[in-house]
Amino acid sequence: MKCARALFVRRYWHTDSLEEIAADLGMSVSQAKSILFRMRKNLKIPLEREGVIV
Repeated sequence: MKCARALFVRRYWHTDSLEEIAADLGMSVSQAKSILFRMRKNLKIPLEREGVIV
């Protein structure tokens, strides 16, 4: 999903609010939360393989 990357960067790099990001990307806050949850879950495995403590 193209907007997933924008969602992740805006939330964790720019620290924008979920409400603002969701409105800008045309989705509900609950959709944004779900996407971020799945992205964090998928990112955890490769980080742990590289020795990063999550």
